[in-house]
Amino acid sequence: MPVKPVWAWLRQWWLYAGAGAIGLFILGANVYFGLTAGDGLIMANKRLIAGDFMAFWSAGRMTLEGALDQVHAARPIYEEQLRHAPGLDVVYLWHHPPTFLLVATSLAFLPYLAAAGLFFFLTAGIYALATRTITTTPAALFFAAMAPASAMHFGNVQTGLLTAALAGFALVMIDRRPIVAGALVGLFAIKPHLAVLYPLAFAAGGRWRAFAAAAVVTLGFVGVSFWAFGWGAWEAFFANMAHAQSMVTEQKIAPGTYATVFANLRGLGAPVWAAGLAHAASAVLAAGAVVLVWRRGGGLYAGAVLAAASTLMSPYLFFYDLTLFLVAGGLIVRQAGSWSALQRWEQTVVAYSWIAPGLLFSVGHVAPLPFAALAAWALIVVAARRALTPAETAPADQAPAPPPSTAPQTPPPYPH
Repeated sequence: MPVKPVWAWLRQWWLYAGAGAIGLFILGANVYFGLTAGDGLIMANKRLIAGDFMAFWSAGRMTLEGALDQVHAARPIYEEQLRHAPGLDVVYLWHHPPTFLLVATSLAFLPYLAAAGLFFFLTAGIYALATRTITTTPAALFFAAMAPASAMHFGNVQTGLLTAALAGFALVMIDRRPIVAGALVGLFAIKPHLAVLYPLAFAAGGRWRAFAAAAVVTLGFVGVSFWAFGWGAWEAFFANMAHAQSMVTEQKIAPGTYATVFANLRGLGAPVWAAGLAHAASAVLAAGAVVLVWRRGGGLYAGAVLAAASTLMSPYLFFYDLTLFLVAGGLIVRQAGSWSALQRWEQTVVAYSWIAPGLLFSVGHVAPLPFAALAAWALIVVAARRALTPAETAPADQAPAPPPSTAPQTPPPYPH
């Protein structure tokens, strides 16, 4: 067995140390601000503990209190939030479908901090299990937890860990347990804009059992929301979609949180029509890549293309949704067999996709460049190139057959 050179070990530990430093800095900053909070739920930096989770919880509380018809209205939901976080100077709006309102209402039975803690630890646990399912490399869980897209959930409790886990489980299980995989995709009914490519991929790849399972679960989820909230909740959701999109179109939220071609171009001053055209072109090309790769098979590389391309569809996407990059990168490494099996430029792409959400959240506030879209397309190129190369799509755990021996064979004895 060849001995690994010292410089290779040093490079590996520098990667570990760098990832740990970034993650611990983010975690430490959140703990510091939380411990030095001076006024109830408001932290010392004037932000709310658990951040975006307030939108989920307050919408659920309003539903329990009989104000379902007002959950999308800014003034009523802000007044509800002020009741529990006096001094709050920002409103956390509710833009999600009634399917997600089922989850939010269930959490709203608990006090705010208890509900936020429960949601975070449950989704983080599921995310950890999905990571271990994608790859058994000991360092994988460390890198998955310390990645900027996931570490940010420590202070801003959002859905990124859950959606990454659903995608990870589904794409690893699609061939072995297609019905389970499809059912997991059906749970994307809580964030439907992240799942628009899955039916296309399943149809292109002939995964009809997964397609059917996803359809049944989605329709069941929607049906339960109709039963619980009525058509009025869906009508209000669709009416609110234009307002939700205006948050991006009119740049009403900090530019460092946006993660789409459309939003980044708007942040750079592009007119709406130009930004929309560029975003649509990127989305159509990404959808085409998904169809092409899934029609050819592609193994886990096809799943990586789907995970990355899913971030390019909706113009309404934020940094916490970019945990899907971790799924794509993990699937690439698993199918390749190991990190060292990737070429140097491919390693650079996967590493860049790991750090891209951090660049978006930091540099993006000053220069809203398309860090996320570049990462998504780079991952698509790596995974699609490997998927369309026949020798690359063999399962990583299936060793190639040994070459035939060239040693001279002893002739059989002459029959007497």
